[in-house]
Amino acid sequence: MSEENSLYNFRKTRWGMSIAQVKSSEDVEVLEEGGGGYMETLRLGYEVVIGKIVTILYVFIDDQLVRAKYILDGTHENDNLFINDYSDFTEILTKKYGKPKEENVF
Repeated sequence: MSEENSLYNFRKTRWGMSIAQVKSSEDVEVLEEGGGGYMETLRLGYEVVIGKIVTILYVFIDDQLVRAKYILDGTHENDNLFINDYSDFTEILTKKYGKPKEENVF
């Protein structure tokens, strides 16, 4: 993992950053912004290409970044091809950032 990547928790963000700080860290247009309700949970979404088109979703509580994730979008006639998508995407991220500390698949 590069020294620059070790400064961040996810992409170019750190947990606890404000919505404005996260927006300034991304160089693409906001795809989704909304939320509210329970504990003032807000979402901020982007669409980017990282080997394929993916959605980035940032989650905030009281204007502090608490969660972030990549969402692999798309359709396949054979659902098993989603496993290939996941494997390819994991390989791309591992090459860029190093091995993950934790990995969950839903």
